[in-house]
Formats: sequence, structure tokens, C-alpha cells
Amino acid sequence: MTLYRIYFFAFLGFLILLSAGCTKIEEIEVGEIEHFEFIGFGEKGIELELHVPVDNPNAFRVRLVDADIDVFLNNRQLGKITEMGDVVIQGRSSAVYPLNVNIDIEDFSGGRVAIMRFLFERSATVTVEGKIKFRAFLVPRTLEVKETVPLDF
Repeated sequence: MTLYRIYFFAFLGFLILLSAGCTKIEEIEVGEIEHFEFIGFGEKGIELELHVPVDNPNAFRVRLVDADIDVFLNNRQLGKITEMGDVVIQGRSSAVYPLNVNIDIEDFSGGRVAIMRFLFERSATVTVEGKIKFRAFLVPRTLEVKETVPLDF
């Protein structure tokens, strides 16, 4: 009788995981950055805190797992976002979430020119493109990101 229960619960768990993989995830809407704060220069690069409005129409929460995003400032590569902190977007919610972003500066010579130009002109265009990996129902998914935002200082 005990072996029967083990098989039953194993099969039930398998069905739950299988149905989670077939669940359709509605598109999560990400708005423009409302506020950003320069934290400083860290070990690997620039640390920022971005406040971004996110609307999750799904009934379940979504956890950001990994990021691989290239950051361009005035069409010059500034670096790469590989960490976004621990972010959990609650289900059926519309809120502003703080993202702790670390921009790894690979080749600072190209980015240095773009940063100096930004400081003198007080405006720039920031482009981010890459992939964000998130997890919903224990199933990892990947979201392609390509956004261009004008930035005034």
C-alpha cells in the first residue's frame, strides 16, 4: 500500500509539472523607467537602482533568474547587465519594482566617450538589448529585450 502511494504522488507531481509547462503566460508589460539612482562604481562596473513599473496580468508570480543584456549609451557599447538582483513580480499586480542593476564595463574606452558626451550635453539615448530569463511555475522561460529610451539629466 505504501509503494502505491509513492507512485501515485510521483505521478501527480509529474502531471503538475507537465501542466505548468503547458500554461500560457500572458505578456508582462514593462513601462519606462520612472526613477534611477546612481549607487556608485562597484568591483565590476556601475551600480544603479532602477524603479520600473511592471504589470503582471498572470495569476502567478514570476521570478527573474538571470540576465544577459548589452547596454549602449548614444550607440556606443557601455557594458553588459548580468545581475538584476532578486526580483519577484507578484501575480495580478501592477506596481513599481526596484531593480538593482550592475553594468559590467567590458571596454571602458568606448563607454568613457559616451559618458563624457552625456555629461556635457545633459541628454543621451540608452539602448538595452538581450535576454532576461525568468521562472514561472518552476519552468524557466526567456524574454527577448530591445528598448531605446531617451535620458535627460
